[in-house]
Parts: sequence; C-alpha cells; structure tokens
Amino acid sequence: MIIDFFTETFGPFVYNVTNTIYFQAWATEDRADVFEFQNASLKAVLSDNSTVTVIDSAIRTEHRGKGAFKFQLNESYERIFLEFTAKPSDQLVQRDVFLNQFHYMYTADPAQTKPVIYNQNNEVTFSVVNSNKVVAAYGEKQAGTVTLRFQTNELVDPSDRYLAQIKFKEEVLGQAEVRLNKTMKNYTVEVRANRTMVNGGLMTVNLYKIS
Repeated sequence: MIIDFFTETFGPFVYNVTNTIYFQAWATEDRADVFEFQNASLKAVLSDNSTVTVIDSAIRTEHRGKGAFKFQLNESYERIFLEFTAKPSDQLVQRDVFLNQFHYMYTADPAQTKPVIYNQNNEVTFSVVNSNKVVAAYGEKQAGTVTLRFQTNELVDPSDRYLAQIKFKEEVLGQAEVRLNKTMKNYTVEVRANRTMVNGGLMTVNLYKIS
C-alpha cells in the first residue's frame, strides 16, 4: 500500500501555522487501484523519541482514495505518521507523512542523515478560498478573482514584499502585491485575472518574495 501526500501550497510544512495536507491512497505499489480507509489517526513522535501524541483520530478517504487533513506543526515533532486498521484483513498500517519535496538534515555520520518534515526558514502558507476552487464559471463574460487566505509565523519580516500571481502555464493572468506581518492567521488578498479563458483550463497560484 502507498499513500502520497501533498501540501496545499508549496514545499515542506510550515511550523506554528495550520498546514493542509492532501493525500491519495493506493492499494498497490504500481498505483493501479485506489484504497479506501476510515478512522485513521494522525500521530506525532516527539523529539525525545519516546512520546507519541495523537493529533487527529478521524481521518478518512473521501473519494477514490483521496482525502485531506489539517494540523499545526510543532517544532518538537520528530516524525508524523498515519495509523489505521486496513479492512478486511484487520492489518495495522502505519505510513509516514513525507512529501515529494522534503529537506535532509545532514550529519557527519551518513547513517544518521534523515529527512526533516519542515524547513526552519519557511514563514508563510496560503490557500485558495474560492468555492470549489473555481474561478469565473463557464459562460461568464468577466474574468474571475482568486481569493487567497494567508497564514504566517513569527519569522516573517514585515518589510519584505511579496507578489502573488495567477498563471495558466507560463502566462501571467493577474497579480497583486502582498504585504505580510508576523503571526497572521486569516489575512485575505484578492487577485483578479485580466482575461477570461474561453475553453477553461487549470491555473496555478504562485507566491514570490521580491524584496
């Protein structure tokens, strides 16, 4: 069984803010068949390597092996994993929550080198809060607006400037400057697309630090 994990925004987790993690569960290593489960627990092993804490005990797949959960990363978390009983075999399953982009903590002893679950320099995360993440529904004549909700931790420098861009492939459809402060929880910014996409398409939202 394989479970792929993805952050809602980018890169490793950001500590001291709420991280949204999406997942896809597969029954086989070739990712040919989806796997459904319920009542899974999200657990964390603390840095003393002896204490295990339960973060969430009601995680489940929602549709064809897909699901999501939210949690606030604490610096004391050494390892995060999902645990559940697979049906019908009643086998206990544990899967570490690692992302495609994680960092490595290198040591003099290669055997002690290990992936770390967050980047200590990460300071901001954001989510798209449009209903169903749809912009300018089919048939509308005017270009749509993407509403972004930001969360930051104490590492943010208020003098820094950011640029949020909506893109279709490499084409920039719209952008807006973003100014952030420390420990913001629900700061929203609207980014308006400057043109419609007649046949629709998949857009991306990118955040850049420009100063």
